[in-house]
Amino acid sequence: MHLLERLAREVVARWEYGDLAEAVNALDRHLQDIAKDRERHAELIERAIDLYQDDDIQIDADASLVCESEAGAFVMGWLWVSGRDSGAAIHPEATPPP
Repeated sequence: MHLLERLAREVVARWEYGDLAEAVNALDRHLQDIAKDRERHAELIERAIDLYQDDDIQIDADASLVCESEAGAFVMGWLWVSGRDSGAAIHPEATPPP
């Protein structure tokens, strides 16, 4: 499970069972780390946008997650995939019966 998702779920779980402050503080620390990474690698995010963003790939400079390495960083982007081409419905429950 993604760390951010796990931390958020821990906040929700502790809402009912107590010790909420510890879970909220852990989530806040992680969110601060994400923001610092994004700020530290702003130039790499902009390079990723310049090199790869197009109609099918979107990179949000204000919301991208960054995973750094010694030689650079992985920058989160969104890849567009049409649900119509494959015959699979994006929301199967909304598909009318044949």
